[in-house]
Amino acid sequence: MKIKVKPDFGKIGAKYGPLTPSIITTLTIDSPQTIINHIEKEGAHKFTVEGKEVSIGYDMIIIEREIPNGYQEAEYKNGFIYLNLERNPELEAEGYAREMTRNLQQMRKTAGLQKQDLIILFIKVNDTMKKMLEKYKEEVADKISAREIEIVSVNPIKNYELTTEFTIKNEKFHVWFEKIV
Repeated sequence: MKIKVKPDFGKIGAKYGPLTPSIITTLTIDSPQTIINHIEKEGAHKFTVEGKEVSIGYDMIIIEREIPNGYQEAEYKNGFIYLNLERNPELEAEGYAREMTRNLQQMRKTAGLQKQDLIILFIKVNDTMKKMLEKYKEEVADKISAREIEIVSVNPIKNYELTTEFTIKNEKFHVWFEKIV
């Protein structure tokens, strides 16, 4: 992130009058971080222009932040937060796993199952999705009380009644389950 410090011409001119052009020149020469550090630590960025001491505070400058592409800035009471908005395959897979878990929990609720009721689960997805979700099988199983989860790209061999279907971002999920007695 780059920080820019721009002089507030009106406020500097009102206080320092004819010294304003020299003050602005000095502010453009000094690094933005130096100016900000002095104001934070000493209450003002002080320097001498044409034999007169100048004191610049936050009220006389405008701070601009140049945020890199792919990031979002949010300001809060004690500072700033920067969020990387770029997605990668690992984040995509985690997002699918979380949304799948939410849908499976809803399926359990609709089926009238209790938390302690264990199930065996078969989820049919395409080959790409199967590879993405494989890493999250145990985590999903734990969250939805499944003793076993099979993520497959073909229908299960055993003849189960199709329990539910749902779509996440244009990806189809076909789900079969069996309650363990």
